[in-house]
Amino acid sequence: MIIPRVIESMVRQRALVLEYCPGRRVDRVDEWVAEGRVRPDRLVREVMELYARMMLVHGLFHADPHPGNVHVAEDGRIILLDFGMVVRVPLELRRQLVAAIFAAIKRDPDALAASFHALGLVVSGADPTVIRRLAGVLLSVADQRNTTRERVELLADQVVAELYDWPIVLPSHLVYFARTASLIEGLGTHYDPHFNALAFATPIALSLRSRILSSLYPDGGQPRIDPARVLGAALGAVARVVQRASVEMFTAVRDAVADATLPELPASVAER
Repeated sequence: MIIPRVIESMVRQRALVLEYCPGRRVDRVDEWVAEGRVRPDRLVREVMELYARMMLVHGLFHADPHPGNVHVAEDGRIILLDFGMVVRVPLELRRQLVAAIFAAIKRDPDALAASFHALGLVVSGADPTVIRRLAGVLLSVADQRNTTRERVELLADQVVAELYDWPIVLPSHLVYFARTASLIEGLGTHYDPHFNALAFATPIALSLRSRILSSLYPDGGQPRIDPARVLGAALGAVARVVQRASVEMFTAVRDAVADATLPELPASVAER
C-alpha cells in the first residue's frame, strides 16, 4: 500500500497537500485486468483488508471511502488518497461492530436486532417485534448470492411495502462504515457480478486474528467469542446489513420499485 507523503511546507489550516502518486481509480483498471497486470480478486481483497485494519485494529478510519480516493499504482499497490476526513473508532464501538458481525454469521435476528439498538440504528420507542422482523429480512437478503440488481429487487419485494413503518435511522457515527460497505460491494460486483464478500473476508480475518484481539482487548481479557474468527466468516454479511440501512440502499430500493403502485415514502424516511 502507498500513503502519499505530506508536503508539510504547503500545508495550511484548510489545505492538506500530498505528493503526487500516479495511478488509476480502483474501479477503472479493467484494461490492466485484461492485460493480466492486476488480479481483481487480489485487488478487492487488499481494499477489504485495508479497511478492516482501520476499523478493528487501528481504530483510526479514513472516513471518505469512494473510488476516487482509492487508486491503483502500476505495480498493483493500493494508493490511499485524501486524508482530510479521518475519524477515530472508539473501542466500545469496535466491540459493538464485532457483536453485530457475530449475530449476522449466526443468522440470529434477535441478536442482530439487539446490535441495531446498541449501534443506535433504532428510533427510540420502536416496537421490538418490528425490528426483529427487519433483522430477519435483512439477513435473508444478505445471504443470497445474486447480482446487486437482483438483491435490490429481492429487498424491494420483501421490504418496500412496509419500509415506511420501520423506525430505522443511520446515525452519523455509522455513515462512514456504510459508505465503506458500499465501496467494497460496488468494487466487488464491478469485477464479479456474483461477488461474495464472505469468501474474501475469511483469509483476511485469519491473518489479522492476533492483532484484532490485541486491539479489542488491550488489557488481556479473553472474549467468549473470538472476534477475528467471527469476522472471517461474516464481515461481508454485516457490511451488507449496514449498507441496507444506508441512504444509498433506501434510494436504490425506491428506484427499483418506482413503477409499482405503492404509497410514497414519507419525507422523514426519504431524507435519511
